[in-house]
Amino acid sequence: MARRDLLTGDERRALFGVPLDRASLAKFYPLADEDRVLIEAKRGDANRLG
Repeated sequence: MARRDLLTGDERRALFGVPLDRASLAKFYPLADEDRVLIEAKRGDANRLG
């Protein structure tokens, strides 16, 4: 059965795409101080990226 996409690729990216630049990430996905404390407590060499 054929299916029809409800959104075009551009529309899908505009709605669901995660920004890649640092300024947009900081604006739309900020971390509270409590979040940073939790991250630092759980972060170790075994699960550190990069």
